[in-house]
Amino acid sequence: MDIDEGSFELVMRPADAAMAAAIIEAERTREEAEQAAARARKALAAAARELTKKVTVRDAGAMLHVSHQQIAKPAPKGS
Repeated sequence: MDIDEGSFELVMRPADAAMAAAIIEAERTREEAEQAAARARKALAAAARELTKKVTVRDAGAMLHVSHQQIAKPAPKGS
């Protein structure tokens, strides 16, 4: 049989309903956490860009409770 590996997805679930429900809940929660992390990264980048218009990268980092290196990535500036 000649089937492209990317043309299907194999999903394994245990026959036990409680175990299957636990797996589904863990997957759902993980996906929500990944989406929240992406939103947080975007918000941090936007805040960094805004703050570094008026304060140094170090000060912006202190205000956002992150390192100045993290601020310098989304908002490079000679501060």
